Amino acid sequence: MRPAQTVSPSTVVDAFKAGRRRLDIDLVVAIVRALGLDEPAVARWRAACIAVHAHSKTGGPVGVFRQLPADLATFTGRAPELARLMDAIAAGEGPGPHTVVVSAIEGMAGVGKTQLAVHAAHELVRTGRYADVQLFVNLRGFDPEMPPADPGAVLDGFLRQLGVGAELIPDGLDERAAMFRDRMQGRDALILLDNAADDRQVRDLIPASPTCLVLITSRRTLAGLEGASLHPLDVFSRADALELLARIAGAERVAAEPAAAEQILEACGHLPLAISLAASRLRSRPAWRLADLAERLGEGGLEAASIGRRSLRAVFDLSLDGLADPLQRFFRALGLFPGDDFAAPAAAALAEVTVSAAQQMLEELQDENLLQQRTPGRYELHDLLRTYARELAAGSAAENLSALTRLLDYYRYAASAAMNEIEPLTKERRPQVTQPGTEAIEFATPAEALGWLQAERPNLLAAAAQAASHDLVEHVSQLSHITWRYLHDHGHHRDALTLHTLAVTATRASGDRRGLTRALRFTGLTYERLGQLREGLAAYEQARELSEDPGDLAAILEALGNLNVLMGRYPRAVAYFEQALDLWRSLGRMLGVGNDLGNLGIVTFGLGRYDSAREYLTQSLSVHQDHGHPAAQAQALIWLGIVGERTGDYASAAEHLDRALELARVHAVPAFEADALEVRGRVRLSQGRGEEALADLLRSLDMRSEHLTQPSLCDSLLALGDLHLQEGEVERAMDYLRRALETAGEVGMPATQAAALTGLGEASAALGDTEAALRHHRRALELARKVRDPYRLARAREGLGLALCAVGSEAEGVSHLRLAQDSYIRMGVPDVKRVEAHMSARALSEFGRGGGAPSAVGGQGPAPTANGQVEQ
Repeated sequence: MRPAQTVSPSTVVDAFKAGRRRLDIDLVVAIVRALGLDEPAVARWRAACIAVHAHSKTGGPVGVFRQLPADLATFTGRAPELARLMDAIAAGEGPGPHTVVVSAIEGMAGVGKTQLAVHAAHELVRTGRYADVQLFVNLRGFDPEMPPADPGAVLDGFLRQLGVGAELIPDGLDERAAMFRDRMQGRDALILLDNAADDRQVRDLIPASPTCLVLITSRRTLAGLEGASLHPLDVFSRADALELLARIAGAERVAAEPAAAEQILEACGHLPLAISLAASRLRSRPAWRLADLAERLGEGGLEAASIGRRSLRAVFDLSLDGLADPLQRFFRALGLFPGDDFAAPAAAALAEVTVSAAQQMLEELQDENLLQQRTPGRYELHDLLRTYARELAAGSAAENLSALTRLLDYYRYAASAAMNEIEPLTKERRPQVTQPGTEAIEFATPAEALGWLQAERPNLLAAAAQAASHDLVEHVSQLSHITWRYLHDHGHHRDALTLHTLAVTATRASGDRRGLTRALRFTGLTYERLGQLREGLAAYEQARELSEDPGDLAAILEALGNLNVLMGRYPRAVAYFEQALDLWRSLGRMLGVGNDLGNLGIVTFGLGRYDSAREYLTQSLSVHQDHGHPAAQAQALIWLGIVGERTGDYASAAEHLDRALELARVHAVPAFEADALEVRGRVRLSQGRGEEALADLLRSLDMRSEHLTQPSLCDSLLALGDLHLQEGEVERAMDYLRRALETAGEVGMPATQAAALTGLGEASAALGDTEAALRHHRRALELARKVRDPYRLARAREGLGLALCAVGSEAEGVSHLRLAQDSYIRMGVPDVKRVEAHMSARALSEFGRGGGAPSAVGGQGPAPTANGQVEQ
């Protein structure tokens, strides 16, 4: 049983204040025990508290780094602890069968757990060990404002750092953990999990490979973690504490006042963090005697972070009281920052000072050990100091709201400036944000703007959450509108869903109809990218019902058309695109006009009307050329290449695709570059250029894994499956095709499922598994009928016909082959040659067996219906 915790009356009072956001579990248990409840009741309270924490909000994106934090130059002592830790690691690495090495460092806040773990990690890396990968994450186990980091979010960050594309990362925790274990297998890797809440938080973050080392720090015991070596860390010994005091404050000063030095160490409870802060105060005040500091340390206490009967508040108060008034005010303002780490411009906005002044004060606070800097130019508060700063900042509600509003104004303007640099052609379609009262931030290049968005993404979401909690609806709505394209293009779909959902809730509650309309559209687009098509459809339909602005309505109708294309509902998609096109024309918005001409080309392609598709796409290309839309030109050229590939005009297709690639690369549009590479790979395969085709397809897959969506990944997987099937590598082909089928099924894309099933049927036939071939082709035919894609229907019939003939069902098989042949002729695609070859070979075989003269392959097919489609 854990020892009872002494609880002061003021702590009990503070714990039940209405404004408190999160209770420490140990504090809850201590209060319950103090109220006289028995141990079973205490256990129930503890379980309830854990459950509440587990169901709280996620707290925003998790900062995961593929590098270790810097080793502290002032790292002191800990020789016995470091030796024991290294011995445990060496024992786990020894000969014989063993599993992943896990070492857990436990101890109270401020005792130096992270510093010991980081120092040990650097010692290991310096000796050449664990050189493949080093991963670091702060799990926020005891953050006063944010709940512990979600293991699924941490795994998402780990997998991204290991090079896994956003769209390849599964949604489920178990699936992410399995993928992480697979990616870490055999790698010489070190993983540092800092500030864990408990053993349950870290279980799924531990790889299985014995080549890996996991170092964990936590304030709570991790005894429940099977196989882990536990390393409880106490406060400093007297010798280590004295060495740290002397190293920071000066050895001569400490030696001159040994009694006062002992008093300081006692007042600090030998806690490394407290000693470091007290020593820094001495260093910055050379006129002080150690006795002066010892006297001041006896005057106060920080009950919220007490050490037995001693308190850290005395140390923190003294560290702050010794600063100039502007620096004190600046430190208090930092307590209002909603995220983890921050840069000088954000701090300047919060504190209402210039950026240069903020930079200077941040450096001063770092010199005082009141701030940490894990990466250049970005700062963060230790969790105890963050608690302290937030308590100090809990003053005037009006002043705090003003500070938060300034911060939100800064983030809104900076995000707008970044997007204007990255996407200048759509500047007028985003909210026009006025420059805030604080210094404006500007970006010289798109790369610089993108780097800022990447670094500040967690803070943008945290700021939006704070805005929502203070009913600052405009800020939430505009942050959603400004950043949607960035989040969309760079695969941050979960973050996008969080942000857009905040915007939906805020605008709905405030009655902001237009803001709600747009937030619903962005939410629908995010669901589409996540492969949740029905949820996306529901969001789009709500947006359409609310829409009053014709431009908003046109964009929603266009989005509904795109989603229905993915769902294989081509006639509905045509209707949506035609309505959107009429609206864009009436508004004179030529980008929309060109886009929906192209969309009509895409959907008529799906309906097998290739001449009409080519005409629409040519018109789309002309509009975009006339009005200077290079990215849209690239998309039109890609689809003209697709039409050329389908109809056998490979030279024209290659020309279109080369032009599209050039535009996509010059204008930095990775999505269209990946599309062009995939289609060019298919064209090159049809031209017999297998090696070049493989290179294009693999590059496309890599890019889509990094940036794009589930539907696009399906296309790459299908193309690679087809390539390996043609090369005779059937097992490898089936692997790609199964992945395409699974993904398309999860997303709800029946046309793609039909294509994957046709490929699997052909692969099964190549392996002699006729039963599986028949099963796959029949399922493909069923799906193709629902979609009404004539090409997919013909391909399914061709495959089924061959499979039936292979098992002796000649009449039924030939009937399907003739239907496929007639469809190919009507569509004008080169696939007809393949069926004619099959039919001729079969007819010759029958003739050789005495079956009489072969019938005419191109004989009368089924009568066409009124719309030119074959009645099937």
